[in-house]
Amino acid sequence: MGLRFRKSFKVAPGMRLNVSGSGSSLSLGGRGLTTNISKRGTRSTVSIPGTGLSYSSSSRSSSQESHRRLEKAERERRRAEALSKIRVTVDETGVVTCSDKHGDVLKGRELSMAWDRHADAIRTLMEDALERINGDVDLLKGICYDAPFPSPEVLLVCEPFAEPEPQKPVRSSYPLEPRLELPSIPGTLSRLFGGQKRFEKRVRELELGHAQAIDRHNQIIAQINENYATAIRQWQGSHARWIEAKEAHSKKAALVEQEYRNKLASDEEFAGSELENALNDLDWPRETLTSYELERDHNSVWLDVDFPEIEDLPQRVAAIAASGKKINVKTKPQKALRLEYANHIHGIALRLACVSSATLPWASVIVVSGYSQRMDSATGHTNDDYLLSVRFTRAGLERLNFDDMRSIDPVSAVAAFEHQRKMTATGIFKAISPYAPE
Repeated sequence: MGLRFRKSFKVAPGMRLNVSGSGSSLSLGGRGLTTNISKRGTRSTVSIPGTGLSYSSSSRSSSQESHRRLEKAERERRRAEALSKIRVTVDETGVVTCSDKHGDVLKGRELSMAWDRHADAIRTLMEDALERINGDVDLLKGICYDAPFPSPEVLLVCEPFAEPEPQKPVRSSYPLEPRLELPSIPGTLSRLFGGQKRFEKRVRELELGHAQAIDRHNQIIAQINENYATAIRQWQGSHARWIEAKEAHSKKAALVEQEYRNKLASDEEFAGSELENALNDLDWPRETLTSYELERDHNSVWLDVDFPEIEDLPQRVAAIAASGKKINVKTKPQKALRLEYANHIHGIALRLACVSSATLPWASVIVVSGYSQRMDSATGHTNDDYLLSVRFTRAGLERLNFDDMRSIDPVSAVAAFEHQRKMTATGIFKAISPYAPE
């Protein structure tokens, strides 16, 4: 325990000087009311002698209070600066973290304040993380949504007729017909002093001016009608020439279209090149390799497809929690993953059949066979196992509702055609022997 001392000196009646190790102070008053003044501030004590009851109040010195206020303001300034830039991160497990510019994680009131001020921006980042975790599941499911109609009316799209149609002229508006406004008839007194003669003279002048205005008005209308008639004749000539040019363009386009169809039907190498271009132009969410063989004599197309593996599909599913401030991430159940994979590869087969049919108008049968690389547990080697082989017909494809492809289940749609497939209700595929050209 440290050494403490205190000594008190009476300076004057009701006034004492106190000296201690921590400094000196001055006490004023006596029993019942005492005021102590020191560097730490002023302390007043009121008591009732003999009762043990007392009340004290303190006030710090102005310099010390100012110092404390400055320190508090500086702390608040530094914290506000640190919170001026909020960094939000969402990790792969869906945890949302808010931190200040120094990297310190926000908690409690500061975290709530960050959400209040930046809720929209934080939720946008959460939506981005949601898409990143879930992957392109919607695109994988809807792989056949943009499949073309198998028998389009036009195979080769030519440049449209670019010349604008001449616009029929509009007649100019007629000006308003001039009005004759006569002066008021003079009264009795005015007539006695020559008002009647002046009135009649004024009327004649106005009637003459009105007749002249009517003549000018009629001339303007006649000129408008003449200009309009001339413009109509010119428009009729230019419009007739425009119709003739448009019809010539349409006939030329129809001729080019027919020549294109004839070449597809007669030149197998050209037909194969056009089909290859159509297949190469397809945008796949996962790598999908396709080879083809044409049998012009049998009006058939044979496609071999290297399906993506089931491991290439998103393995987890994420959703924003009910609180809106967290992302729940779960590993996708194996059954759900297998059914998504089944939907995807059936959609690939359906899309390829539609594209091939739309490209080659002579193909009445399109056979699509798909395989995937799978591990053989008996040998430890990876095999190309065929999972699906479908014999599509043009007539069957045309029965699909291409106005609402989203209502079509690819698995059910493929099952309506002649097919080879060994798939369980839970999406497990066994290897099959695909159809082969005769």
